Amino acid sequence: MKTGEDMMIRAKIGVMILAGIGGIAIAEPYQPKLAALAAIMPGQWEVTSDATHSKTMCVNDPAALLQIAHHGPMCSRFIIANEAKTATVSYSCKTGGYGQTNLRVQEDGALQIRTQGILNNEPFDYSATAKRSGACATTASAPRR
Repeated sequence: MKTGEDMMIRAKIGVMILAGIGGIAIAEPYQPKLAALAAIMPGQWEVTSDATHSKTMCVNDPAALLQIAHHGPMCSRFIIANEAKTATVSYSCKTGGYGQTNLRVQEDGALQIRTQGILNNEPFDYSATAKRSGACATTASAPRR
């Protein structure tokens, strides 16, 4: 027998599939808090996808780490999984592009981020590790290269 939570997840996935097929974006009016984000402290974060690709982000809102490929608030999110140490969201941006991100908080406070989607009409698919390096020098949550 399926639990109420299982049925809710299946219904949301069905809506996402239908929205994708129809080419429309559906935004939920109510967005529950992501439990995994509560464990993430604002501040300066170093995001490294491999030995040659890293960027520093000043993160005031930990939700910015769910959209490291698409910066800014112009994206609507759909929550797929919401657990104490993991979160998975799918998002669609008004400026074009979309993605899906899985974020996992490790015991040491570091983050494992797996993200894929479309950016500038090109696909992306990568994994990254994010570590907090201290307080922000500025109040913006834009990436620095």
